[in-house]
Amino acid sequence: MSYSGIIVSHDSSLHTGLVMPDESPQAIAFTEGDVLNWDRQTALLGQRVSFSVVQTSGGFAAIHVMLPQRKKNVRIEREYAAALVCPLAVAVLTAFIYYIYFWPLIISYVASVNVIGLLMLMLVASTGYQYKLRPPEIAVAILAVAGGAPAVMLGSYLLPTRFRTEQMIFLFGTIAICQALALHRFFPEFYDKATWLGLIQ
Repeated sequence: MSYSGIIVSHDSSLHTGLVMPDESPQAIAFTEGDVLNWDRQTALLGQRVSFSVVQTSGGFAAIHVMLPQRKKNVRIEREYAAALVCPLAVAVLTAFIYYIYFWPLIISYVASVNVIGLLMLMLVASTGYQYKLRPPEIAVAILAVAGGAPAVMLGSYLLPTRFRTEQMIFLFGTIAICQALALHRFFPEFYDKATWLGLIQ
């Protein structure tokens, strides 16, 4: 069921706020990530919105919050675009490092996938929490499995995302250890001191 109301509070540091329904005197909490068509430039305070309500362990919460006169979900479109461009970004950055700086291909790839993984995690952190799993979060998980686990583990520890839990940090740490062992098995030159000394010459 859809409701309407006015946003009466918004804390940009906590990425949360309160919306006052027209039909009730009790304000309901929401997160920035649930404001589906917010461009992050428009002030939320005082905006009339439509929304749905769900029951959570902490009480009622507003979801699917929609600002007026915004039919296209720009944020979701950008998130899908960012997630889809990830493989291309890794490939382009790998080629750039390999051909411009002449780093070994495996080191170029590992550096690229970790950089892109950390950037995607920063994007996730900047857009606030949402209950539903989003495309950039899926992309972060794929990048972690594909070699970016060290950067994703570090970013998960530092950045406020759904990955910032002991279980997820432990999981990414385990993946990073497995990746380190795989590099030692299949690309022993990655651990060769001469290889790294050649990067700074």
